[in-house]
Amino acid sequence: MLILLIVFAPFVSGALSFLLGKKNEQARDLFVIIASAGELLLTLLLFCGMPSFTMGGMFGEGISFVTDGFRSVYAVITAFMWAFTSLFAKEYFLGEREHLNRYWFFVLVTLGAT
Repeated sequence: MLILLIVFAPFVSGALSFLLGKKNEQARDLFVIIASAGELLLTLLLFCGMPSFTMGGMFGEGISFVTDGFRSVYAVITAFMWAFTSLFAKEYFLGEREHLNRYWFFVLVTLGAT
């Protein structure tokens, strides 16, 4: 189940960050950093356990999430890069005010897709 959380949590976090950003931009920025760091921690836990998840009946053949050596290393590197990108992007966008809700939404959705 950890692998499902790692895959789908960024999608939910993206939607929550978009809604939160409409009320409080600073809270949104902090939420995105925490969500990205949480994804990194979950991915590191996944790397230690290397679980898999299979759901039959979907798309004809079923859908499966499997972690092995390369996939785990790729996931850890991706989560690490995303966490630090989120951390440094806050400073980078200090002068920007427009469209940051969309930016953060798509950053987290892309993390989930990756």
